[in-house]
Amino acid sequence: MAKKSKTSGRGGSFRQRRTSACRPKAGNAPAPSGWQGYLHETCGLPLSLLFIAPMLIGYEAGLMLISPDRQSWAGGVVRETLFNLLGSDGMVVLNVVVLGGVLAGFWWLKRRRSMHIRYYPVLLVESAVYAFFFGWMVLAVIDIAQLPVAMGRLENAIGKTADNVVLSIGAGVYEEIVFRVLLMTGICMLVRKGWDTRPAVAAGLAVVISSLIFAACHHIGSAGDPFRWHAFSFRFVSGSLFGVIYLCRGLAVAAYTHAFYDIIVTLGRT
Repeated sequence: MAKKSKTSGRGGSFRQRRTSACRPKAGNAPAPSGWQGYLHETCGLPLSLLFIAPMLIGYEAGLMLISPDRQSWAGGVVRETLFNLLGSDGMVVLNVVVLGGVLAGFWWLKRRRSMHIRYYPVLLVESAVYAFFFGWMVLAVIDIAQLPVAMGRLENAIGKTADNVVLSIGAGVYEEIVFRVLLMTGICMLVRKGWDTRPAVAAGLAVVISSLIFAACHHIGSAGDPFRWHAFSFRFVSGSLFGVIYLCRGLAVAAYTHAFYDIIVTLGRT
């Protein structure tokens, strides 16, 4: 019997066509193996949630152990919002939600027999390669153009290596969840529903709009930096890069690339 689909026109849904490497070509076909299997499985949200669990644990542990004088922008906003809504129980709720998401991903993978833990070190290497080339390219541009550093208040954190590492981890995981998973996906869905655009157009608009918001948010509030065009443009370009990585490679690769990139750039300027 032919399978009915409401998304056959205009190229299918955004989730179905986010990237050809992330989905099998036939609905009942087995998941690919080898390198294609790695690309397919690591794009999925359940495995991504499992793989970013060490980042979440490391960030929370780092905040408790070293008590940095500031937090990652998105992590701080999430905490402040929960505290304003729920008081001192906000962090408990946050940790329960995070743990619930990780356990849900674990259960889903266990049910599908897709617990590919062996992919984790490969994913770390892949993310580090992206971060290395982009990070050192950015450092070279900063040196050539003699631009002030646009990665937070680095001048107040010189020598605080542990602080920078913890904040980079927090930025990687929380900012990718907020700006890519939630904001970018939401924008894409709104564009698809409201304007009936093709998936590629909706994805492109989602990357651009979410990256503009990503850049602007780093200049808002007491934790934000003073607005400078070079800093705003710098973050817009980096946000666009992370958005493309999220579209093509999923949450875990985007989060680890973001964290490694922040570590390279901040420590490279100390």
